[in-house]
Amino acid sequence: MTIPKNELAKKFLIPGQYLDLEIPRIEDQRPTFYETEIIAMDENLLYLLHPRENGLIPNIPIGIQVILSYLQKNQVWSFTTKIVRIAAKKRQLVLVLEYPEKFRQDRRRHYRLDCKLPLKLEFLDPTPQHDLGDILHVVSTDISIGGVGFSTPEHIAQDTYFEVQFRAGNKGKVQLPARCVRCIPAGIPPDQIYLVGAQFLVIDQTSEDQISSFIFSEQQQKMRAKNSQPPLETQKHD
Repeated sequence: MTIPKNELAKKFLIPGQYLDLEIPRIEDQRPTFYETEIIAMDENLLYLLHPRENGLIPNIPIGIQVILSYLQKNQVWSFTTKIVRIAAKKRQLVLVLEYPEKFRQDRRRHYRLDCKLPLKLEFLDPTPQHDLGDILHVVSTDISIGGVGFSTPEHIAQDTYFEVQFRAGNKGKVQLPARCVRCIPAGIPPDQIYLVGAQFLVIDQTSEDQISSFIFSEQQQKMRAKNSQPPLETQKHD
């Protein structure tokens, strides 16, 4: 099995790219080939949109080794990885694959703006507390083009997946898939809350521009408010 060069991986391992997924023989059946689309990625995982078979969920075991490849003209590459999660999505499935360590990139660090924005979370797969499609309303603590933090009265497990919806001021509505990367308890029961950090799985150029413009606008307002404050009067001593 050939391993793609880094420059090929950067070109083809991107959201929107269609790849061939080869699932090995299961229950004495022939290997099955599918055309799948990369819908998101982060530093550890690849998210593929996978068709259902006649509307049914195919029998694909978690942890099975699969082959992901791109074949076009003289550009041919493939690598073996494994399925770590499967989530239902209407008439399709989301297959979560282990991202090859060779092609992982360091997570970018972005400026985070402290702000309170109403957020609407729509769960993308079932959890012990929520069913698929459940809605949870929370308030943000900070935001960047890489993710968002928020507080909630309930615990959200790490690697929980949901869509985040919010309005970036007057910059428009933003909807982005995200996953919980941390959930830290704060406060003392019965007033305990949880501080959640969520990472955007993928961000399109429009959403990135909206968030960046919102952060810049908020920074400008804070600077103007700070500069408009009158200087403190020095106290006169008798």
